Amino acid sequence: MVVSALLLSLVAGRLVDLHNRRTILVFCVCMWSVLTALCGTADSFRELVMFRFGVGFAEASVLPIAWSWMGDYFTSRHIPRAMSVFVCSS
Repeated sequence: MVVSALLLSLVAGRLVDLHNRRTILVFCVCMWSVLTALCGTADSFRELVMFRFGVGFAEASVLPIAWSWMGDYFTSRHIPRAMSVFVCSS
């Protein structure tokens, strides 16, 4: 899951730059929920790895969206503190 999150966070960041952040966030939360449930139904190791890869992608999308929103809602003076609180809470 960590490898997929690392690799796909670049893709997720580009999607966030090009499309509506709220729509991407809703889609990724739904995708994360469905894929997490599917992990419990995996019949083989291959299926489990594929589902976990998808979970990693869905989770990787949250950070670029959060950082982008922080840039919108906080002044440049307060962004480091907001990001620190966000990262420490996760």
